[in-house]
Amino acid sequence: MKEKKELKAEKSLYNKQASNSKIGKFFGFGNFNTTFKKEIIGGVSTFLSMIYILSVEPAILGQAQSIENSQELMNSGRVFVATAVASFLATFIMGISANVPIGLAPSMGLNAMFSFNIANQGDIGYEGALIATTISSIIFCIMSVTKLRAILIKSLPHSIHLAIGVGIGFFIAYVGLVNMGWVEKSVSNLPVANLSNFKLIYPAIIIGTVALFGAILLFYKKFFAPVIVMLLAGFLIAIILANTIDNEAIQHSFGTAKWVKGQWDYSEFKGFITNIENTYKQFANIEIWNKSTMYISIFIFIILNFFDATGTFNKYKYRN
Repeated sequence: MKEKKELKAEKSLYNKQASNSKIGKFFGFGNFNTTFKKEIIGGVSTFLSMIYILSVEPAILGQAQSIENSQELMNSGRVFVATAVASFLATFIMGISANVPIGLAPSMGLNAMFSFNIANQGDIGYEGALIATTISSIIFCIMSVTKLRAILIKSLPHSIHLAIGVGIGFFIAYVGLVNMGWVEKSVSNLPVANLSNFKLIYPAIIIGTVALFGAILLFYKKFFAPVIVMLLAGFLIAIILANTIDNEAIQHSFGTAKWVKGQWDYSEFKGFITNIENTYKQFANIEIWNKSTMYISIFIFIILNFFDATGTFNKYKYRN
């Protein structure tokens, strides 16, 4: 009993010293009743939970066609680099300027609409879609800097705030279930059971499900980092299986984790602004501006960004 009290006293002293340090004072650890340990665990957990964006975003945006040539697609490798750089800068600026522990990244709810509905079917190409995204983002920033966004948020019922957050949570959970192999999209775009291919997808289902319920169990047992531990465990197991077992089911589930000599291509880091350069060249293209798709897309992007951000930040109070 005495040892527990001593450990508790040492922990309290350490937390107090951390709060009084330069970093602790800058981020207000004492005011928010947090510690270095909590922040590190929270940061790593958030990073591991968000990292799937680096694979999903380039895969979807890489199917967006150019307005000049439908056979020319948006460079997915450079989308990967741009996604990583933009996420880092946005999260860093959020933490330093606003002191809010929120991870920021490109919206996953917009990528499919960007590629298929706007760029391809809307006939304005990924260049026009990027221009629409840029304009809508500028307008959204102006709304955020002024009191307009706060006024709109206050006018929404609290139930709408909660519903948006729950909807985003269900969407992310659905993405996880699809990646595990439990469900897939049908012709009508509704989720349906995917167990007919169980012989090919059972490794991903088993490891994904064990990692999910393992994290829930460790959280219930008040383990210090349940999400981190289970995500890393599943990740390491997938890599080991992919590189050691030449089995059809293993390769179908974890084939992308197989190490291939010489697969790293650092040229993407040198030229990741190519997509932006191509867009800049098309900025005066009349074929983009004379289509109603362009203006409707700007409006839809603003609405979707507004509700996405509102659902994410529903715990924070907006003041005058």
